[in-house]
Amino acid sequence: MLVTVAIAFGFLAASAAPASAHSAAGVSATNYLTRLERVTPEVPGVKMRVVESGSRFEVVNTTDQELVVIGYQEEPYLRIGPGGVFENRRSPATYVNASRRGTSTVPGSADPEAAPVWKKISDGDVARWHDHRIHWMGDRDPPAVRRAPDRRHVVIPEWTIAMRIGERDIEARGDLLWVPGPSAGPWLALAVVLLAGVTALALTRAWGRWLAVVTGALVIADVVHVVGTGFAEAGSVGTKIASVAGSSLFSVIVWIAGAVAVWMLARRRPEGLYAAAFAGVFIALLGGVADLGDLSHSQVPFAWGDTLARVLVGVSLGAGLGVLGAAVVGLRRSNETGRTSATATAAVAKGD
Repeated sequence: MLVTVAIAFGFLAASAAPASAHSAAGVSATNYLTRLERVTPEVPGVKMRVVESGSRFEVVNTTDQELVVIGYQEEPYLRIGPGGVFENRRSPATYVNASRRGTSTVPGSADPEAAPVWKKISDGDVARWHDHRIHWMGDRDPPAVRRAPDRRHVVIPEWTIAMRIGERDIEARGDLLWVPGPSAGPWLALAVVLLAGVTALALTRAWGRWLAVVTGALVIADVVHVVGTGFAEAGSVGTKIASVAGSSLFSVIVWIAGAVAVWMLARRRPEGLYAAAFAGVFIALLGGVADLGDLSHSQVPFAWGDTLARVLVGVSLGAGLGVLGAAVVGLRRSNETGRTSATATAAVAKGD
């Protein structure tokens, strides 16, 4: 009964969480690759890069001059300089760039022809924004991609972001590619092997110790998964840590449950099976099922490489369901042992 409750709670939590539990700034795995090819002219003290799998563009200006980013209608959009970062409240780009999908409402006060109204948004020298010139904005993939999704395509041959620093014009140029992802087959096979192997642990004599080891390893894998995804976001280490801490409530709960399971199982206490079942199903859902896209997409938002991210998804899915299966088998064996002992006790008492 308690295992059923754990499973139900896990599904409920999964439905309440974001579509992908492990995503960098809300960006999940994709096959679109945004590249920054060149900045002309290069200015000492000005650095640019594409961040978060093409979701945002970053500019750092450590010079003593202000750098102005030009919006979609050739209006001043951002100012980055010694005084901080400012956005032009009259620029339509300010509102369009507020989200990755560009669905924010543009107020009537936005007018690219009007004099800028600057609002300070940061004291720093770095700005990051969703520049829709650098990533695919369509609801459907381009026709060429739909016709041949297993081939590499150039989706945008050249995108350009115009800027100005002092009296100099600067242009950042790059392209957008479609890069097919790998087959998910090997990683799903890994999950199946782990599922079968971990479930079989319940049939061994030392089931408690073995299941404690696997549950502990599963929790550690999920910690690495969550932190590695959070650290794929742009920003300082402190910002990344705060982001991970703020978005990991469900994960912290399951890690605690996993730790309790390890402690109990190591002492062969059957109650630990309930905590293990809860931890297993939760990690399988949020670290495995919700992140299946990582297995078949080429661009994965993970700080320490696509391969490790895929390994962690396979481990979360296979070992997580395996821990659940082992817990169910263990509970059945425990109940059968309890019934046998009760029957034997009753028989002895009747004989007396």
